[in-house]
Amino acid sequence: MKITTSTLNDIPEIFRLYKLATDFQKVKFPDNQWPEFEKDSITTEVVENRQFKLLIDDNIACVWAITYGDP
Repeated sequence: MKITTSTLNDIPEIFRLYKLATDFQKVKFPDNQWPEFEKDSITTEVVENRQFKLLIDDNIACVWAITYGDP
């Protein structure tokens, strides 16, 4: 297991994982939905080294971002 910052090449996988998580939320927590994320905002998180990934056997198992404000 390894934790590291995400790269621009990871963006398609980040969106794939967000889609899986959002679909799960719709079924399990219909009153608590994530917004759809814009590619520009994810790109900014990656460029600013605020987007992270957990790797297991060199596969992305989890992603998350640090934010300093969440209105």
